Amino acid sequence: MTRRVSVVPLLAVPVLVAGFVANLTAQQAPDSTPARAEVASGSLPDTVTVGDRFTAVVRVRTAAGVRVAFPPRPDSAADVQALGAPRVRTGAAGEYAAAYPMVAWRPGALAAPTVAIRVMLADGRSEVLRAPLRLPFVRSVLPQDTSRIKIRPRGPRDVLDLAPDWRLLALVAAAALLLLALLVWAVVRWLRRPKRRKPVSVPDARARALAELDRARQMGLVEAGRWKEFYALTSGAVREFLDVVSARWGADLTTEEVVQTVAADEVPAEEVDRLLVVLREADLVKFARVPSSAPEAERHWTEARAWVAGFQPPVVEDDEDVEAEAEETAEVVG
Repeated sequence: MTRRVSVVPLLAVPVLVAGFVANLTAQQAPDSTPARAEVASGSLPDTVTVGDRFTAVVRVRTAAGVRVAFPPRPDSAADVQALGAPRVRTGAAGEYAAAYPMVAWRPGALAAPTVAIRVMLADGRSEVLRAPLRLPFVRSVLPQDTSRIKIRPRGPRDVLDLAPDWRLLALVAAAALLLLALLVWAVVRWLRRPKRRKPVSVPDARARALAELDRARQMGLVEAGRWKEFYALTSGAVREFLDVVSARWGADLTTEEVVQTVAADEVPAEEVDRLLVVLREADLVKFARVPSSAPEAERHWTEARAWVAGFQPPVVEDDEDVEAEAEETAEVVG
């Protein structure tokens, strides 16, 4: 579960840059950095939990007459996601600052993404400065590991103080082994039973998913600002379509699990990436309570509908056909 983190307002950017400058790690510009620009970066807070929102701040100090432009999003990085455009503040004497709202999806120290800052000189020339953002330390939502605690239980006491009957113990052990053998035989037989897949009609599943997406758009949820309900309906239609197409892509899986399973089933990487974007955006609104807007919701709905309409699942050979071929091969060999 994730905790709600308040959004750092635009007016707090000078506080992030000036008040917390002691916590920022100044980073000297690389060799390609113009000599007239100095960069420092930091994060607020410095420690978060997986799924919590934080703010990555980058500050640029330049000479007079030099302008600075920040990108709308930092470069993509594994397990770190930007939640929107930065809040930019221009100070006196060539000071610029940008605050990027972000979220991390894996605990530990993560690789920092970079931002491509364009520095425009007074003579009309421009240079691009790539500066890494400073990320907080990300804690896991799981409890601390207790496997290293060594507990030595005491042995049972002999209450009746009777000598053991080895014949009775041998009989009990034999019965237990027999029950275990029967259980293993039953499990093996159950696993080897013919698997019957329910008939799948991809066109019918696609038509139902598209109709559900159209119904979600026509309910007026976007106009009413009911973002959580709208994103739940759109992502639910996509997840139901996946579940009908393949039992391996069930609706009971998490977003990361279903994306990994789809990728493992030889689905093109481009289709997998588009699916990940649609499902992650819906998760942010449903679980992290990230606010949305009418243009963002419209774009999300359009991408979800386009993915369902254009997705072509890979051809998977039916399990019964595979078993029938195996039995025929065994009979020929025998």
